[in-house]
This record gives sequence, C-alpha cells and structure tokens, in this order.
Amino acid sequence: MPKYIVNFAALNVVPPSWAHAEDYFRVNVGKVAELARYLRDMPLTKYVHVSTPEVYGNQSCPLDELAKHKPSTPYAVSRSAAEHLLMCEYRKYGLPVVFTRACNVYGPGQQLHRLIPKALWCIKKGFKFPLEGGGTSKRAFCYVDDVCEATRLVMVNGRAGSAYNITSAEPMYSILDVVHACAEVGQCNLEDLIEYKPARVGQDEAYELDDSYIRGGLGWDDEVLLLDGITRTWKWLNDNWDTLKDAPTTYEFRP
Repeated sequence: MPKYIVNFAALNVVPPSWAHAEDYFRVNVGKVAELARYLRDMPLTKYVHVSTPEVYGNQSCPLDELAKHKPSTPYAVSRSAAEHLLMCEYRKYGLPVVFTRACNVYGPGQQLHRLIPKALWCIKKGFKFPLEGGGTSKRAFCYVDDVCEATRLVMVNGRAGSAYNITSAEPMYSILDVVHACAEVGQCNLEDLIEYKPARVGQDEAYELDDSYIRGGLGWDDEVLLLDGITRTWKWLNDNWDTLKDAPTTYEFRP
C-alpha cells in the first residue's frame, strides 16, 4: 500500500476545452472525485495533486497561494473545481491533500506541441512557428528537473491542506522572447521562423506567482536558467532526431 501518491493526470491542453468542456469536467473533476472516494480508506501520508496557476486567471500580480480563483477557460475551471472538491475531502475526511501550481514546465522529452520543443522542432525542419497574438502574453518558465525536485519536497514535507506555487527566480518572459531565445540557440533568424496568428480565446495575458512559501518553507530553489534549459532541450531534439523528425507537433484531442 503506497504512503504517497502524486497525481499528474489531467486533460491539460487549453484550446480544446472550449469545444469539449464536458470531457474536461468528466476527467479533471469526475475522475478526481472517484479517486478521492477510493483514497478515503487508504492510510496515506500525502496525496499531491498537481494543479495549475491557470486557476488564478488573468489577475494583478503577484499572486500567492491564497489568491482568489478566477479561471478564464473551461480547462482552468475544471482544475479549480477539482481543487475545491479535494479540499472538501480534506476537511471532512482528512484526506492529506496538497496542491502544486507550477509555471510553464519545459525540458527534454516534452511533447512536441508545447511551446519550446515545437519552436526548436520548427527551426530544425525549416518550418514556420505559429506565434499567437503576437507573442505578447508573459509567462515564467521552469526546467523540468527543478519542478520535479519541488514536487518531491512538497510530497515529503508539504503541509496537508496547502498549495504551493512553483516558479522561476528569473523575470517573466513574453512568448515572443522565448521563441527568440529558441531561435538564438538554433542559430535561426527570428523573422524567418515566426508566422503571426490570432490570439487564442480566453488566453491570460500574465500571472506572476509568488513562490516564497515553497522557497522559505521547504528550502526549494531552481537551478536551471531558461537559456541553459532551452540548450539542453535542443540537444535532446538533435540526439533523437531520427525518432522526432516526423513526430506530430499538433495536439489531437481524443474524447
């Protein structure tokens, strides 16, 4: 019988949630409710529910873990609903749940429809990268190894009933800035790479996270700077190019 459970599972690609909201709620809320009911009778030390800062929506910055939820998309609403449901389980049944809300995670092995690997893949193929809304929205980016360590610390030492923001110590970057950094790593001219596309419906312009709770309380710190992380991801792409060169770079929703 496990003492710790970390749940990464969710439908987590935002655009299809507008057309398939019922599926997002079935998976991200309904299945979480089923799991929580099963976990009531388990002698768990900790259940870590990997959530998202998108539950905050497009709010003024910075946001700590007690900031009000104002989700902007059906996807974000479903993740917020799951958090509220699990907090009910915590209060009534003592489920030792703790939440993580990490900024944009990236690194080797990530699906090619995600921002950084897709931009690098487009550079390698000589294709255009679709830049939505001019790339003006801002995000923080945290390398996968740093997020894994943060998640481990929350699992072992996190306080049940709490949430922990996880973000980079670097300033936030616009999406255009990140694509530009990818172009630098891949030695590509930015204007040759990008193709401008309309902004996505409901896209949050920014949410800056205050992660002093995990840094001060659990002693976590991120180590990999964005440019270094992109360089590592570029190496992974090149090392596995025979496998990845014809892999799909668009997300296909499957109900």
